[in-house]
Amino acid sequence: MNANDIKRVETSVAKQYDKSFKLFVVQLVLNNKQKVQDVAEKHQLSEQTLYKWIQAYKKDGKFFGSGHHKNKTKKYVRDLEIENQILKKAMNIDKDTESLFEFIHQHRNTYAISAMCRLLKVSSTGYYKWVQDIMSDEERRYNYLKRNIQEIYLEHGPNIGSPAITTLLKKQRIDASQSTVSRILASNKKAWYSSYHSFHKNEDVVLHFPTKNFFWDINTNRFYHQRLAESDIQDILSSWRVTKRIRYEKTGQSELNHVNRQDNFIIHSENLLALYALQDQFKRKVKLIYIDPPYNGENYNLHYRDYFSRSSYLTFLQNRLVIAKELLKNDGVIFIHCTDKEQAYIKVLCDEIFKSYNFIQQVVWQRKKSKQNRGKMASVKDYILIFAKDKSKFHFNRMNLSDETKRNYKFQDENGKYRLDKIFDEDNGYYYYTYAFSDVTLTGHWLVPKHTLQKWLNKNRIIFSQSEKPYFKAYLKDNEGQIPSDLWIDSGTNPQATSELRKLFGSENIFQNPKPESLLKHIIDISTKKGDTVLDFFLGSGTTAAVAHKMNRRYVGIEQEKSTMDIAIKRLNQVIQGEEGGISESVNWNGGGSFIYAEMNKGKDNLI
Repeated sequence: MNANDIKRVETSVAKQYDKSFKLFVVQLVLNNKQKVQDVAEKHQLSEQTLYKWIQAYKKDGKFFGSGHHKNKTKKYVRDLEIENQILKKAMNIDKDTESLFEFIHQHRNTYAISAMCRLLKVSSTGYYKWVQDIMSDEERRYNYLKRNIQEIYLEHGPNIGSPAITTLLKKQRIDASQSTVSRILASNKKAWYSSYHSFHKNEDVVLHFPTKNFFWDINTNRFYHQRLAESDIQDILSSWRVTKRIRYEKTGQSELNHVNRQDNFIIHSENLLALYALQDQFKRKVKLIYIDPPYNGENYNLHYRDYFSRSSYLTFLQNRLVIAKELLKNDGVIFIHCTDKEQAYIKVLCDEIFKSYNFIQQVVWQRKKSKQNRGKMASVKDYILIFAKDKSKFHFNRMNLSDETKRNYKFQDENGKYRLDKIFDEDNGYYYYTYAFSDVTLTGHWLVPKHTLQKWLNKNRIIFSQSEKPYFKAYLKDNEGQIPSDLWIDSGTNPQATSELRKLFGSENIFQNPKPESLLKHIIDISTKKGDTVLDFFLGSGTTAAVAHKMNRRYVGIEQEKSTMDIAIKRLNQVIQGEEGGISESVNWNGGGSFIYAEMNKGKDNLI
């Protein structure tokens, strides 16, 4: 240790960092506008310690005690005050674990996490595990902030600093501290600077439409810029509440003053307002969203408004999908039904909202069997776009094997039925090696690595053909089920759905282009389990809710048109009474259960 080091230690020990010293150095930064780095170096402090003092001073405007000898009485009183604040704020939240974790996460920058976990009687380990599960939300916030900082940096040039960027962000109503901006800028400035000119000549393909950054109030037909009119948008969304509720059961209907956590809802409301109102109760609670939005066709006589300019149509969907995404669980999934007129635009729009790497598949559904001999080409299919909230966490349920698949297991031994799978393939093999069997040696391309081949040999799972080629014995009992395909030709048709409604209501055209119950059964089968929550915010004739009810899933349906909502209510009431149409026979449906019909109006109390 040299003389300077000894002097630094002696000075540090002598000062003991008493209260007056802390105030002095903090005020050098806050009042005299000196840099933290310069003050810390001059007074032989670590930058981290000085930042900590500054944060403490900004929070309370004072320091308790002096140095390391704090006033224990004051600290005890303050601890009690903090505990009282925590318990008071947590008084009205649900006592389930996830709600408590959400409360802790919301107040993590105000109170100590350990104190909140102790007072609310939840595991801190469980909280941190839950945080890992929702980290994608935090990452989106970080990426959103990073993207805006990058845009400002590239627009104003490499000489702009974090104070100026923070000021510009606040003008755009983006809340971020200067220290956060500084960290993001420091981490990315080098990369941004090195490609500064290429950013200005960026020719990446993006989906652009005139009202992309706007909120569309469809009731007044007014557009609000999402940044410049943020307060106006908030006023519109927050002014509507659920104000009327009626429970429908097998024995009749009744008004009610409370709801259960597993109640089913159908809500008469403009769906954007309803989605916003559902956030408190259903954020990250929905496993499956299925929507069949207006197709934007040139038809003015549908129950839905079905014709918009393309820009308005995309804004209409974007506003709703952004909120709906927040309702999905981290392992949730959304199915979006569309036709080929808007399919390509909706796909790119969803790539931006859900991210392209969360795209799962585009399904082709055969909506009718007959072919009309008019036009240039007969149209018999629709598309269903499938996006996960987080593709790494979503998994489809396996389907039962078809009779055709089972017929492929045409061989049998003492272990049961099996089929023969090729493993030596000169055309499509991934691995190249030589393997010496007892009677033959083969060199070439294989579909499995060498160690897997050896393992199968040891288990007597390899059999040779007459041409001395090896095959793998794949047993039927080991097959866990079939993964879904992207071509659905046996999941009902529009005419079948029309027939289902006709049997319920005795009317020819009670609803145009309904979806068959077998289609929704297939979607719910492959993506949910019993007890999961299903959401459809273009409820229409109520097919999604009817099928979810029969399959013991919780559901929320939203519909704006009163006449269409009346159809859905009557249909669900018949489901409760045990109607035998649609999928009733295949799921052994005998009736029962209940649902709550709710209406939204302007009001103070949200009854959901």
